Amino acid sequence: MHRSITMVGGLLSAAFVLQKQYLDELRLFHELFKDFNSRYATLNDALLKVTKAERVEEEKELQAIVDYFNLCAEEYWWYRAGYIPQEVWRSWCRGMLQYIENQPIREHWDGEVTQGSYYGLTLERVRAGSKP
Repeated sequence: MHRSITMVGGLLSAAFVLQKQYLDELRLFHELFKDFNSRYATLNDALLKVTKAERVEEEKELQAIVDYFNLCAEEYWWYRAGYIPQEVWRSWCRGMLQYIENQPIREHWDGEVTQGSYYGLTLERVRAGSKP
């Protein structure tokens, strides 16, 4: 009898620990998601302006592009660490492609990626991530 009570107690404790870990991971994802979306929102206008131009002319626009690349790389890092769900990553990759495949932005992307920046995020990985 004592042994079965101990076993049930152990199982309940393990279930509690796993549930707590799951909730902690959900909270972390929620914080990451809010942070990433907030940072993207501050870059959105400058990025849209660049997509309509033939080339990047202002320092502010170039900085927005670099900040966007850094944001994408951070998202990729957290995805690879297992904290960003596949369906969210897929959606983000589709959004990234709209910018990275735009000519003025693509020119900067190609130059940056050849330097080994961005935690290994490449156009090929973004394309692969965008597919179901």
